[in-house]
This record gives sequence, C-alpha cells and structure tokens, in this order.
Amino acid sequence: GYKMVYWGKRVRWRGCKGEDRAMSFLQNGGVIDPFECVGQQLQYMACPGPGERSNTKCTDVCFGKTYDTRLVGREFETSEPVKKNHQLLQWYGSKDWFETRDIPRTNVGTVEYPAPQRRQRVRKALKDLNTAEAKEGAGGATMDATATKKIKLTTAPEPAAATAATAAATAAT
Repeated sequence: GYKMVYWGKRVRWRGCKGEDRAMSFLQNGGVIDPFECVGQQLQYMACPGPGERSNTKCTDVCFGKTYDTRLVGREFETSEPVKKNHQLLQWYGSKDWFETRDIPRTNVGTVEYPAPQRRQRVRKALKDLNTAEAKEGAGGATMDATATKKIKLTTAPEPAAATAATAAATAAT
C-alpha cells in the first residue's frame, strides 16, 4: 500500500504535550509527540466507528534512535486503496481510549468524507437472508455459489440494508 510517516518529537510520556495524539516509538523509547509539528497530518486520523473499518496500519519501521532528541517517525501504510476525499482511519488499539475520556465511539464517516464500511460476515448475511425468506414465506429457496459470492462481497453499514441487498442478489440469480 501507500506509505507515509507519523512523525514528531521523541519525548517521554510524562513530557508529552499532545498526549491524545502521541504514538509509541521504539521499546523504552518514549512516544512520538506531533504537537506543534506543522505539516504533520497523520495525527488527525480518526478511529473507525462500530460500523467502519481501518484502512491504515502501523508497520515496525521506525526512523530515529531510541533516545533521539530530534524528530522521529513511524511508518504507516494503507491496507487497501483509498479513494479521493475518503478518510484515513487508524484503530486506536482499545475501547479504553474512548471510555477513559467519556467519549461515545461513533462512526466518523460523512457524506462529504466517507469512511470504509465494515464488511458483513458471511454467516450473519446467510442468517439475515434466511430470516427475510421466512418472513416473506419464500420457503424452499436455495442459494447457489454465485449468490454466496455476492454475499461475501456485500458491504453495508446497516443490517437491514444488507438483508435487502442480499435478498435482491439472490432473487436476481
């Protein structure tokens, strides 16, 4: 994927001014503090909400030494192609980040700047399909391999939308 660097001053955690945006550096090497680093854009990556997925990942490549007093960095790369005006999302590593700040974890995508939606699991899609068929009285319907592939590729933010899309895909085959 596309590579980029999360960079800033290497500081001890206690000396960190931008602690909500700090990122761990090397083992026993403190944190990368992007606070007051003009042009450092990765510090603004949001955490994906419950219906979204991350599209970046941190690598093990670091720039700088453990006790550098200058700028240091850590490599990130995209885990999938990112369309123009779509958000870069990074998993913050724990639900505790939100709980300790008393912030509800919500989806961050907007109409203008969308976020990648979480993929629906195949088993849930099949269960939703069976439920929809039972409600419609369409007993005895079977799924072929093409319909199963369509379900695996379906991404939908809402289960109801996924059910409708899956039912439509099955009906078309």
